[in-house]
Amino acid sequence: MAKFRFILVEPLYEANLGAAARLLANFGQKQMHLVNPDCHLGFTATMHAKHAKNLLKKAKIYKNIKSAIKGCSLIVGTTGVKVRNKTTVRHPLSIKKFSQYLQEQRIKGEVAILFGREGIGLNEDEIAMCDLLVTIPTDKKYPILNLTHAIAIVLYELTARSRQIRHTKKLPAKNEFAYLKNLISKLVNESKE
Repeated sequence: MAKFRFILVEPLYEANLGAAARLLANFGQKQMHLVNPDCHLGFTATMHAKHAKNLLKKAKIYKNIKSAIKGCSLIVGTTGVKVRNKTTVRHPLSIKKFSQYLQEQRIKGEVAILFGREGIGLNEDEIAMCDLLVTIPTDKKYPILNLTHAIAIVLYELTARSRQIRHTKKLPAKNEFAYLKNLISKLVNESKE
């Protein structure tokens, strides 16, 4: 099973850094990776991180993407832009198809997932460093997600299989739900008297 290194490239806003740390913690990630953050890891970031402050404090900060991806077996860029100019080939996989690809190919080693800047994303040179591009299908009229929203979706898709809920019993049938609802209503009404 692949291990992931989620890398934020030149993030601009402290609030996004804090929220990203919280998301990483929500999905069991132990390390935050940043390339040249364009903001401080101050009070606002800490406030938005909530109980993931340790990820902010221990964040690995790199001077460039090359050092951030060192040792990774697969480099994946995220993008909402399908076509930017004629010199760059872009044919991103949906995040769901990428997740399936990882399972089918049984990718081993660490996979770097690059998230670009809030304003412009990854530039052409950075995209050229990637082995694959992934995208989150959105409305064509507004395809670009907020950085933290994109991180949340990617984290969920890539880590959900390892966190599936196991039900020990089957769910109640429709008539059993109706019976329970009726019983609870009676109990509530009796307690009001």
